[in-house]
Amino acid sequence: MRSVAPHRQALVVALGVLALLGHSSAASAMEMAPSRHAQPAYHSVARERRDEDDAPEWARWLDRDPKDVNVLEVQREYQHWYTSEARGEAPIAGDEAAEEGAERDDPWVERYVRWRRSIERYVQPDGSIDFARPSGPTQLVEAARVAPGTLSTTWNYLGPITTNWAADERPAHDSKASHANVYAFDIAPSNHSILYCGTETGVVSKSTDKGLHWSPAGESYSNFSSAVGGIAIHPNNPNIVFVANGSGVHQTTNGGVSWTPLLSLAGLAPNFIRINPARPDTIFVGTASAMIPHTTASGWGSGLSRPAYDLAFKPGDSSILYLLARNAAGDSVDFLKSTNSGNSFAKRLGGWVGDVLASDGGARMTVTSADPNRIYVALLTPNGPRILRSSDSGEHWTIVASNSPLDSLAECVSTAGPLAMTNGQGYYDLSISASDTDANQLVVGTTGLYRSTNGGVTYVTVGYPCTSDYMHPDVQEMRSVGGDAWVASD
Repeated sequence: MRSVAPHRQALVVALGVLALLGHSSAASAMEMAPSRHAQPAYHSVARERRDEDDAPEWARWLDRDPKDVNVLEVQREYQHWYTSEARGEAPIAGDEAAEEGAERDDPWVERYVRWRRSIERYVQPDGSIDFARPSGPTQLVEAARVAPGTLSTTWNYLGPITTNWAADERPAHDSKASHANVYAFDIAPSNHSILYCGTETGVVSKSTDKGLHWSPAGESYSNFSSAVGGIAIHPNNPNIVFVANGSGVHQTTNGGVSWTPLLSLAGLAPNFIRINPARPDTIFVGTASAMIPHTTASGWGSGLSRPAYDLAFKPGDSSILYLLARNAAGDSVDFLKSTNSGNSFAKRLGGWVGDVLASDGGARMTVTSADPNRIYVALLTPNGPRILRSSDSGEHWTIVASNSPLDSLAECVSTAGPLAMTNGQGYYDLSISASDTDANQLVVGTTGLYRSTNGGVTYVTVGYPCTSDYMHPDVQEMRSVGGDAWVASD
């Protein structure tokens, strides 16, 4: 839906390695936890960096601006190429069984199939592509937004399908139209039409129309050279944005026109960045080894010297913070609570699960303004995922859903039933988000997206593989803002 934008990126989050800014303690001695976007070896857009001298002529069109492409012409050339390669008749777009079989056989077929799936809904009768005029079944690819006030399964495709590269990579790598791995994104609290997103390739993009069009934000900024692990927009001023990536933490005060480093630290592995909504001069950065605060007046302070997975503020009272962090022994996740704006944290153990973490595990959480006392946590253990719920601001917990790797539940659950989600690829692709208009509605995902409407007790699968909607299953980040539910995948 960014057809007129000259550059198309997507919504996402990234990671690195954090040494505690002069605080040696446990952070340096502890084994580094899996970081938010430390990808499995096989899962990276690096696989797109193939030698393309032998690319079929039709494949070169897939990397061009959609407004310059006629799908009917590309399809005709693709089918001719497919037949000439002695493959028989080319699969018809939408025939998923045939397409998936063909995808496994040839990387160029895979490129074509992914491209067709991502633009199919926007193909006009004359073969042109117009993201502002959907013409077929709803598709969800890299980023999507559900209709206001509901967590229904009707989604609108919003994200970019082109992988663009950071400035230092651009000379060696052309843009690719197959997909864009969005790792992190945020929506301006003061203006829900403004979004920023960051990708695996280190590109930061901005939208001012709820994701319909995207433009680069910091295209020439040299410090945007590694995967983006976190983005946070000022609660009152959408021109102030913080971005965390593998080289540090960066800030813009003019809507992305220019950026300056707030923290320069090579190898930073950010899992999140959060702004105190009532005291926006204070931010918190969580990484694979620590959680540290920063204030405008005092700069970077001492924090927690162990891996931090997620942090949230209690809606309506930002002096209360919730933190998910690896325990001191390094083998499980603690839920910690602060009642003094993050100056100190204490464990809350009432009903909390003491399961050992999966080797690549972690945890994410979500709060909701529909019920400020409600918290949901998705936790990955060696025995499978657990969904925990608290109704009293984290003082007591109940396991409301779980799944075991040994269970025979299918990935596709079309009627409400037990959680079918698996640990997927671990903390790399894990997110959970509750509706801000109905505290009983939430979506949670790893390598598949699942929706509950009864407080996390039962679930149905959202989109692929249950329906014909094409949704890449690796869920990276989710938000629920103003009645809209947003999902970013890689």
